[in-house]
Amino acid sequence: MQEMLRFNRQSLQVVVNVAVQNLQKLGAGNIVKMLETVGSFDGIFFFLGTVINSTQDKEVHHKYIEAAAKCGQLRAIEDVIRGKRDCYDPIKVKDILLGLKLTDPKPIIFLCDAHQQYDELTRYLYKNNFTKYIEVYLFKVCQNPQAIPAVLGTLIDLECDEGYMQQLLKVIRSAVPMEELINEFEKRSKLSLMENWLEDRVSENIQIPAVHNAMAKLKVDTHQDPQKFLQTNQFYDPKVIGKFCEDRDPHLAVIAYKRNPGQCDEELIDCTNRNSLYRIQAQYLVTRQSKDLWKLVLSEENEHRKEIVDQVIQTELPESKNPEEVITAVQSFMESGLTT
Repeated sequence: MQEMLRFNRQSLQVVVNVAVQNLQKLGAGNIVKMLETVGSFDGIFFFLGTVINSTQDKEVHHKYIEAAAKCGQLRAIEDVIRGKRDCYDPIKVKDILLGLKLTDPKPIIFLCDAHQQYDELTRYLYKNNFTKYIEVYLFKVCQNPQAIPAVLGTLIDLECDEGYMQQLLKVIRSAVPMEELINEFEKRSKLSLMENWLEDRVSENIQIPAVHNAMAKLKVDTHQDPQKFLQTNQFYDPKVIGKFCEDRDPHLAVIAYKRNPGQCDEELIDCTNRNSLYRIQAQYLVTRQSKDLWKLVLSEENEHRKEIVDQVIQTELPESKNPEEVITAVQSFMESGLTT
């Protein structure tokens, strides 16, 4: 068979047929070596094509993909990549594909998608001017929604045009894990790119806290009437947003912490203590009417107790119009030993 191919390439089909018929006697490895000695990659491709579906051997699959690449049989490579992902080494296959200088990157798209190599795929497509294929991947090929946040995050790292990014977001809409997507933008300090996308999700009545958290952070950082948003929006996480606001404006933090009374009591007390907002704390304590919270604040271990007591006695109790508020405060004072 070797001699036939060396002197007459027209005999390839005959040689392949003989090799297939004598596979058990000769062994696939020996047949491939013989074909390699005469540089017959088309022979390797045709021969292994007859056995590829009946074996899990990674070396056989590697040889088949390698031969298919040299013969320009990209569709065959795609079929193996998509249908037999556990039967080949993705790194070796990627190296083969990168060496081909592809004009159509679909084999690499399928390979990276199958093995969740989203960052590497995005970098390859972007740096090789395959921008349109990024859209093909996101909207036609990608089967894993988790890939979308990763792709957009990498595009930010690559300093992709912001207008293009916003266009992708407009098409993606809500068909994406929203919390993961927001996180990719936020950790790169690019939430502002998502403003229109976030507004659209809010208008769709999406109630996922991550969406409203991001919207709240934008309102605070861009001074877009954040007080109104924090007072009227019911879907952001007050602990998350309160913490976010503390270093920017503690008064906004208090608004967030007060949104659902009782949910962030300790955070509100700590914030108002650290920022000497004693009157605000006193007002909250009186209206909150929580014996447990009063006990915490009136403890002898509280270094801010005197300032709070002064504000309660001098301002908040005299101004209160609710007898229950006064009764609860007085009882709490007495139970804490503050009777004078």
